[in-house]
Amino acid sequence: MKKDCVGQIKGKTFVDGLGPHDAEAAYHEAFRTFDSGATRDLDDDKINPEAALSPLVIERYCEYMREMRLMADGSKRSCDNWQKGIPKESFAESLWRHVLAFWKGHRGWTKLAESTLCAIIFNASGYLHRMLEAERDAPESDRSPCCGQPVRFDTDRADPSLDK
Repeated sequence: MKKDCVGQIKGKTFVDGLGPHDAEAAYHEAFRTFDSGATRDLDDDKINPEAALSPLVIERYCEYMREMRLMADGSKRSCDNWQKGIPKESFAESLWRHVLAFWKGHRGWTKLAESTLCAIIFNASGYLHRMLEAERDAPESDRSPCCGQPVRFDTDRADPSLDK
């Protein structure tokens, strides 16, 4: 039997016919209670970086980024220098070079270096960062009516004549 929605408490949807005890029980279902008596909301739909990422990989990647600070002239750039605005095309070109190096190493034709995988992470992350910035900065008129996302990501085109 389908019931009509009449409201929400802490993200839980309630329907017609809920009495006070039912509403209280549903309210408490929206929380976890620990042995200590402490309570916290449920984390069923939250992102979980601890499960999604490897601390070994993150640590090695940070070491790689520290190594890459040293420039050819001996000076050092900051680790977040890339956030100043590397074009997507530069990330894409470098990503392909490193993917080819990975592929050859994976096939046993060359020695596969950890730094190659870190460079792939760097370039893929940088490209994704630029895409997410474009989504965030896109005017409302450029967003799709169905999902609110921008219709295009071509803000960095190497050849703007392709947009015509």
